[in-house]
Amino acid sequence: LSEAASECLVQNYKRLRIRDSATPTSAWSSLRITVRQLESMIRLSEAVARMYCCDTNQ
Repeated sequence: LSEAASECLVQNYKRLRIRDSATPTSAWSSLRITVRQLESMIRLSEAVARMYCCDTNQ
């Protein structure tokens, strides 16, 4: 991942965590955001980069 792509993923992960913690647990109990989701976003972005035959994901 490029530095910009890494920063974008981290910022979006933080935004999701903040939104998740602000909602009542009964309403969004099945949508908990964990490190596992961050790792999934990284894997997906790497897969998209491979699909476009790029060395890095920008």
